[in-house]
Amino acid sequence: MAKYYSAHLNSTVGLAKYLEVFVDIVPYQDDQYHLFGRFGDTHLALKYLTPLATDAFKLGIMGFYKFPTAVSANVRYEVFSTDKPGWGAKGLVTFDLINVMPSFPTKLDLNLGYIDHNIYDQYFNSKIDQLFFGAGVKTSIRSVQAYVEYSGEIFINNPSQVDFKQNSIRITPGFRFM
Repeated sequence: MAKYYSAHLNSTVGLAKYLEVFVDIVPYQDDQYHLFGRFGDTHLALKYLTPLATDAFKLGIMGFYKFPTAVSANVRYEVFSTDKPGWGAKGLVTFDLINVMPSFPTKLDLNLGYIDHNIYDQYFNSKIDQLFFGAGVKTSIRSVQAYVEYSGEIFINNPSQVDFKQNSIRITPGFRFM
């Protein structure tokens, strides 16, 4: 078990009720050696919510592209990364209890996806390809959201060299200000 710290600046812009653009910049990534960490990778994503969405249930897909802007790729204890561009796709499911139970403004999110860390290698067969999973809970208190998420990336073609316990799995608590 290891601890690492990073800071993310991100922004989401809704282009339509069912379409969002998301950018995530990592100005600080702990490298375990220096007092102030290095710059991390940048992600640009597009999220689409399907017409199957209701007030309480949303189903969507998100695709993203990773720009290799990190000063150091694959820093110890950090989420796996390479110095190559990458891409990924995630299936998204959200249960929004705000309209169902207004006195309990909570959302439950489930995500499952695929990450290819090098667009120049063979898709789904590389030893650095990973599956992504995530489960999270968000609750709102006025204009502040408190959340906790359990997520991770699991190498899918590398079980003989990477044990399950060596994969990146984390619990992320935090606050969002609306």
